[in-house]
Order: sequence, then C-alpha cells, then structure tokens
Amino acid sequence: MDEHNVEGTDARSGGGPFTIGRDVHIDRGGGALLIARRDMHVSRGGGQWLVAVRDQQIEQGGGALLVSRQVRVTNGFVGVVVAGRVTLEGTARALVTLSGPVLVGAAIGFAVGVLFGRRRTA
Repeated sequence: MDEHNVEGTDARSGGGPFTIGRDVHIDRGGGALLIARRDMHVSRGGGQWLVAVRDQQIEQGGGALLVSRQVRVTNGFVGVVVAGRVTLEGTARALVTLSGPVLVGAAIGFAVGVLFGRRRTA
C-alpha cells in the first residue's frame, strides 16, 4: 500500500493513492483518499474521497465525496458534499449537498424501515 503522510502545513505537489495528515495541503495533485485530522486545502487538484475533521477549501478542483465540518469550493466541481456549512463560489457546482441533521434523519428513517418494514412469510 502506497501511503503518504503529510504532517504540518507543508504544501505538496503531485499525489498518491492515500494521503493522511494533520493539515493537508495539495497543489496540482490528488489521490483516491485524502484525510486531514484538521484542515485541508486543495488547489488545482482533487480526489475521490476528501475527508477533513474541520474545514476544507477546494480551489479549481473537485472530488467525488467531500466530508467536513465546513466546505468552501471555488471554481470547481464536486459530487456529494456532507458538511455543516457549504459555500460554493465562482463557477463551483455540487451535485448533492447534505447537512448533518439530514443524514441523522435519513439514518433514523432507514433504521425504522429495516426494523418495522420486514414482512414475515410463513
């Protein structure tokens, strides 16, 4: 498994399949899975799964799934955004944006449906 650990606030060009760090900064690169224990900043790049505990900032890039407390996308394109606060600036587009309460409601609805929606056949 090719894993890149990025500690501190150092910027990095290029990309690898996995990038995990405290504050992740990617410039002109990306990867399949980017995880930041605090903040993430991606410029002219992206990835499939971008997950940050605190804030994400995407400039001229994108991703398939962004999960964070707050997401700001500038002139980029993203698929699904799960965040407490989403800001789309410039020509930024998102297919689906979901907030935390919406996901909790969906999970509760799914659980209730599974528990009480089963039909028993004899």
